[in-house]
Amino acid sequence: MNNSKTATICHIALAAAMLAVGGFIKINVFAVPFTLQTFFICFIAVLLDVKKSTAAVGIYIILGLIGVPIFANGGGFSYVLQPSFGYIIGFLLGTLTTGFILKNKKKSLFNSIAACCAALVVIYIFGSVYFYILAKFYLNSDKGIWYIIVYCVLVFVPSDLTFACFACFAALKIKNVLQKNSARTRESNFEPYLSKTEKDKKDFTADKQNIVSCDSSDKKRDFQNIENK
Repeated sequence: MNNSKTATICHIALAAAMLAVGGFIKINVFAVPFTLQTFFICFIAVLLDVKKSTAAVGIYIILGLIGVPIFANGGGFSYVLQPSFGYIIGFLLGTLTTGFILKNKKKSLFNSIAACCAALVVIYIFGSVYFYILAKFYLNSDKGIWYIIVYCVLVFVPSDLTFACFACFAALKIKNVLQKNSARTRESNFEPYLSKTEKDKKDFTADKQNIVSCDSSDKKRDFQNIENK
């Protein structure tokens, strides 16, 4: 396995671990708890490309569904009956949304925040619709649409927007540092080849000068011989 594949696996695994940690940091106030997962979703989507970030979220979801307790309220396949599971589906689709928006655009702070805001809209839509359907037809709850809008969307908007801004800023800073370090590493690895090329160039120049000098000496000697005759 080459270094590129190893680095990709490490990036995906680390991103999935971040989502798990974000789920453990929670505040249970409403039916849907406050967590740091939206922060890490935005952070991962901006820092990594669309394939890596989507793979990380997909692995996180699969691990949670097979029983690893990494969701905000546990794990297991029965978690699909949790009203908040729609947000987890939204995480995957929101990451895809951010990745596709930024794929062919410069990852500036403005573009990154705009892409993450689009991801939040996707997360809210899937989360609130899933919550409403499950509450109404499975839990037989009398929660109305306005309750869903207020307690599944509006109460999270201020914190999620703040998280998105901080996540984009942090991801871009880290990305710039990684790119600079990568460029320095490539330059240092290429230096021996550059040195050899420069040495060959100098040797070629010296040989050329010697040839020209010898040729000039031969011509001068021939000219003197003709004059003597």
